[in-house]
Amino acid sequence: MREYRQLLACALAALAIAPSATRADLPAPPPAAGVIDLTPHELPGNPGPVIHREEGEATWYASAEFLLLTARRGDLDFALSNSDAGNPFASVGSVLEATYPIDGGFRVGGGYVTKSGHWDMSFHFTYFSSEDNRAAATPAGGSLFPTLTRPGINIVDTAVAASYMRYRWFDLELARRFQVEPDLTLKLSTGLRFLTLEDTFRVQYDGQDANAAEVLNNGRAFGPGFLLGGTAEYRLGRRWRVDARGRGTLAYTYHDTRTRETNDAGATVNTDALREHSRVLPVVELGLGLVWEAGGYRVRIGYELQNWFNAFEQPRFTSDVALGTFVRRASDLGVQGVVFSFSKSF
Repeated sequence: MREYRQLLACALAALAIAPSATRADLPAPPPAAGVIDLTPHELPGNPGPVIHREEGEATWYASAEFLLLTARRGDLDFALSNSDAGNPFASVGSVLEATYPIDGGFRVGGGYVTKSGHWDMSFHFTYFSSEDNRAAATPAGGSLFPTLTRPGINIVDTAVAASYMRYRWFDLELARRFQVEPDLTLKLSTGLRFLTLEDTFRVQYDGQDANAAEVLNNGRAFGPGFLLGGTAEYRLGRRWRVDARGRGTLAYTYHDTRTRETNDAGATVNTDALREHSRVLPVVELGLGLVWEAGGYRVRIGYELQNWFNAFEQPRFTSDVALGTFVRRASDLGVQGVVFSFSKSF
């Protein structure tokens, strides 16, 4: 009887220990879906963090930009003003030049961003124009010399200059986005551009050797090109970003320039020449900006700088003996200013 009691006690002790061992061997339950498990990885039974991500959606967007720019070029001189009364017939004094004032332009367009967010296809149209007028008269006791006329009209009483330029861009681009770091995004783009550039520079001289004389330099350029660019964007916070961008264009353009000089209110034609040629026109663009973004809206204010290399090339006829001799005067076009942009994703 005593042996039976000992066997029963051993059986009850084994049953009491078995459930505890069974629970220790069971793995820890996985965390609930959508919850990040912060339990340290080194603890037994922890499967590590579980993050559920939702795949993005493809989006369309539209954008509009206001351009407040000023343009500069180096061949808009029209007179030399000599205010030295003691030496009025010497080539001394100040060179007078026409300028382009600050004017407004615009850029509109739109694009499509793929579901992954890596690819961006867009089309944009850019328009900018500027014009100005400037007048000069002979200073007291001095002289006013024209800089655009052929020999024969050497001194005048008044000069009135009018300058005008306009350019248009049609851009079709494909861009690839790279998430370099959590706060740094890089976008590389390539595409096609069709550009047009027009300019008119008209100067009217009168008095002394000039009798309602006029010099007209008129030109245009247009053609397709290939563009390549990149944008780096750094996130400052939840809604703010800064960006830096740059693009280069090589366009194969057709140019025609006309130079016409008349006197006696158009009755006497001294020069009327047309030059046509084709060449590669390089354009470089740089920009910096501050961006605010929320709810599909994006607002940006930035600074933009452009340089068109040898954008203008005008012939100047300088001899009264070799009448067909001329020199080419080439100049760049520089454009800079502030850009305000707004875009909306759909």
